[in-house]
Amino acid sequence: EEDSEAYVAAFRKAFKPQAGFAATYMLKLSEGKDPFVIKVNGPNVAIAYEQVSSADVEMSIEASVIEEIIAGRMTFQRAFMSGAMKMKGDFKILRTLDQIFVFGM
Repeated sequence: EEDSEAYVAAFRKAFKPQAGFAATYMLKLSEGKDPFVIKVNGPNVAIAYEQVSSADVEMSIEASVIEEIIAGRMTFQRAFMSGAMKMKGDFKILRTLDQIFVFGM
């Protein structure tokens, strides 16, 4: 639970909106729990643990990798390229995730 709230706070703090960009990201962190869902719509972001019927990008990722990303030691793109994260969906939208959430600054 504490980690869950810490992730939401970290993502809110790191959010750097891009005009006109909208996407839904679904991160599956562990089996049996609701996914971590990020809905971006221009300057607005909604972050929650919930089920959604569809997302532009779906990712399966370990909590330890998310922690590396939040600490600024890893990017989502590098996590995917190294095999630490699996994804389905639009790769261009995945790449944008590293631009709209700037960690480790």
